[in-house]
Amino acid sequence: MRLATMGAVCIGWMFACGCADSGASSDALGREGAGLRASERTVQVSRPGETRQQPQQGGSAVPAAVLGSETYTIAQIAPYLAEAFGGLVIEEILITRTAEAELARMGRSLTAADLERERAELADALDVGRSGVNPEQAIDSVRRARGLGPERFGLLVRRTAALRKLVSDEVSVTDDEIRLAHAVRYGQKRRVRMFMAATEREAAAALAELRGLDGVSRRARFIQMAMDRSIDASGAAGGLIEPISVADPAYPLSVRTTIGSLQAGEISPVIALNPNYAIVLVEEVIPDQGVSIEAVRQSLASDLRRRQERLLMERKARAILETSSVTIIDPSLQWSWRSRESRREQ
Repeated sequence: MRLATMGAVCIGWMFACGCADSGASSDALGREGAGLRASERTVQVSRPGETRQQPQQGGSAVPAAVLGSETYTIAQIAPYLAEAFGGLVIEEILITRTAEAELARMGRSLTAADLERERAELADALDVGRSGVNPEQAIDSVRRARGLGPERFGLLVRRTAALRKLVSDEVSVTDDEIRLAHAVRYGQKRRVRMFMAATEREAAAALAELRGLDGVSRRARFIQMAMDRSIDASGAAGGLIEPISVADPAYPLSVRTTIGSLQAGEISPVIALNPNYAIVLVEEVIPDQGVSIEAVRQSLASDLRRRQERLLMERKARAILETSSVTIIDPSLQWSWRSRESRREQ
């Protein structure tokens, strides 16, 4: 399908693309996409029950803004809006409408309850229940920070609700996953510093120098060495990274196995990380927190479910964009779309 005239689309951009750098939005996932319906239909994304202001007669000739003493119409502003935000908006519309169409083919659809549940998910993610902040105020604050006006926020709610509904049958949390999450969150951890080098020779030379020092001097030299020469992002903090659980699969098995046998003040041998090499200094062994798995089973299962949903939703969004095709007619919109493609490929 082809993208229809720019005028109708730009009305949405005027109200939905207020941020200065919307291209950084995590909701605009994926690569080239298509299958867009006519834009006059796809921009109708208000939540059920809301009334939308109908466009005035005259279309693109309707005044849109007065700058100083000059009046500008939508048609005059449209190319700039298209260049700034067009590619992002196309991605968002495409993912939303394709996800809803897929639900329809399955005999399902979004309900008002689905949309309200999505807003509740957002409020819960913001921790407003425990912080005492009004949920609507918290959501409004996030919307403003991300440049999500009424139209684009409505589109976001529909998009996440549709994606969540599509992947719901794929989400499954097992007892093994809950036990692992419990060990990672509440079990014993080690606070460590890491020095990373590009070659084994450099890492071995650093290790030899550190082994010749006593505990206090070793720690001071390790910090300085990490700040000066480590190629890891933790170098600026003297190699200090967040406490590691030896059960946490987010870290390489070689690192977890090595530090699991070390006590505070001890330094590891050279660890091969492919393609780099590291040495680790254990700063502290943090004991188990003593929280029983049954006391936190429900919250762990809920967190795991959300994490699975998020990963599956991101995968679904990427699949939608990768398996669709878009025909861009307007030159300004083409520029925006190609720019986003270029950034995604980098």
